[in-house]
Amino acid sequence: MFEARTGLVYRAIGAGVAPGARQSVPTLFRYPGPQGLAAHLQGHAARLAPQQAPFVWLAESARVDNAKAVSLFGVIAVLQPLALGVVRDGRHWLGENRITTPADALVWLPPSAVKAGLKLDRVAQPEQAIKRCKDYAAEKARVTDRLGAYLEELGALQNTGAPAGSQPWCAVPVGQRRALLARHGLKGRFTK
Repeated sequence: MFEARTGLVYRAIGAGVAPGARQSVPTLFRYPGPQGLAAHLQGHAARLAPQQAPFVWLAESARVDNAKAVSLFGVIAVLQPLALGVVRDGRHWLGENRITTPADALVWLPPSAVKAGLKLDRVAQPEQAIKRCKDYAAEKARVTDRLGAYLEELGALQNTGAPAGSQPWCAVPVGQRRALLARHGLKGRFTK
């Protein structure tokens, strides 16, 4: 049905168990990190995982990975996961990690849609998903600005030679972020 509906051919990536001919694959989700998410929000073609990774791990829940970052910045929904050749690998899904195209039917879901548990299993196109989100354009503008501030802080810290932390910057308690910024003579725009 996927091939008839999209005109694309499903090619399993070979790293796991391919879904059966009549098995449905749910909408899958990925938080591609702050740089990947920023690229997607700006409309640039990007990968969903680091370039050196041959596969991308995808989740059936928007909240599975990087919960703090997803609550602040949202997540990418993969509406046509078969386009990425997804296969089952135990409890997880793996897809091909390549530069994405419009045929992959990716859409950014804002934090409010993630929090509300927006269901997208019957949604095939990004425009349909966007219509189901309240105040999509306004939330996208707010998140784009917040994400820009976040990346600005990370870049400023990196330029000072500050060591990279073991957890995402947004998961570090605010007081610790402020102290580290002050120690390096920086004023944060994300950490106020």
